[in-house]
Amino acid sequence: MGNPLETALDTVINVFHQYSTHKPHPDKLNNGELKQLIEKELAEFLKVSLMETDSAQCEVVWK
Repeated sequence: MGNPLETALDTVINVFHQYSTHKPHPDKLNNGELKQLIEKELAEFLKVSLMETDSAQCEVVWK
């Protein structure tokens, strides 16, 4: 990899593929996979965001 942006994009793609089950398509996440990725990989980000945002608004994302 080259510059910091390329490295960051490579990391995002690799994490994405750790959560995609490759069913029915390897480049898509189902709702459960996406939720798991967000909860595990963005836990600290979510804590800060939830402090700044109404939790009722955040619940809409999971429905």
